Amino acid sequence: GSGTSVCANAYSSILASSNEAFVYEFLDDCDYYLRDCMGDGSRMFDYYGTSSSSQCENCPRCDCGSHEVGDSWYTKYQDTSDERTDSYSCGKCACEQYSSSPSSTHCTSVDGYSDVIGECPPDESQIQCHDQYSSNGSLIVHTTLSPRNCSDSAQVYCGWSIYDDGETSWGCAESLFCDAYIGNGVCKYYDTTVTYTDCDGVEQTETMNGTQYCCTAENCNHQNIDTATCSRATEYESLLQQISTCQNENDDCLTEADNVEITCDGIKSLFELSMECMCTAYGDMYGRLSSSVYKLILQDYMDGVSDSSSEWNDIFGCDINWSCNLEERGVIGNSAVSQFTLFA
Repeated sequence: GSGTSVCANAYSSILASSNEAFVYEFLDDCDYYLRDCMGDGSRMFDYYGTSSSSQCENCPRCDCGSHEVGDSWYTKYQDTSDERTDSYSCGKCACEQYSSSPSSTHCTSVDGYSDVIGECPPDESQIQCHDQYSSNGSLIVHTTLSPRNCSDSAQVYCGWSIYDDGETSWGCAESLFCDAYIGNGVCKYYDTTVTYTDCDGVEQTETMNGTQYCCTAENCNHQNIDTATCSRATEYESLLQQISTCQNENDDCLTEADNVEITCDGIKSLFELSMECMCTAYGDMYGRLSSSVYKLILQDYMDGVSDSSSEWNDIFGCDINWSCNLEERGVIGNSAVSQFTLFA
């Protein structure tokens, strides 16, 4: 905004203005700096000081509130890039201070949390996990602890992994995977083969195997790997088989085939097969997650997969809107299509 009568130390007055367009312009102009205090003018301050000759040309900043320098947290803020007043995004904020400048809040948007209906993730948990890597298949941990910080929106897992190429690593573990299919203080292995027919009608075989240990205590993965203690992750093998079969048999065949009539009906059918498969597979994982935060993250991921159909809508003028409700393990959305037809 501009105008000395409303700029200098009067941010609360700006927010209370009856001129909604003016308030929106102020928040839109200063969105990057005000994500943690958009509705609280008392936390806004002139970062450059009242003696600055350009004070009315610069956006205010948010003070850190109850947070101290070095703290980080999540905040939900109105997304001014969307003209809808009910559109919100999540930001990860930190209380920062540079040199002799006053402390202020800096927030960056969180991927996967645009147009938020529910809540943002809770503040991240953090523990230390031993960090080590071996490319020669060694299962012996270093005597000296080599800790690194690991953080996650819910429960943090440390772990060690053995991959099918002989690589071995200790470090932060994938929390969704550990929570759904491994468990705390548990080691499991998977070894499964998927056979499918590719777009050319040729039978292909894909093998996937690995071993994973997960635990939740500080540096709990600082131990030698004893694969004799590992049980088979049959539920995870089933997930891999479903997803791999779905992706290999349904993806891209429509666009890769020669001399095939491409229609919106055909594209709809292709996405319907793919979405049904993936929604069923990830619905199993969703049902195994213990944390509501993890369930939100997985649903957001599937929403991103669903959005891929919009690329076809933009290119071919189709009207295909699939979405996946993981809790119900079903595909929902309209199946209306236009009359567009393309001959490859």
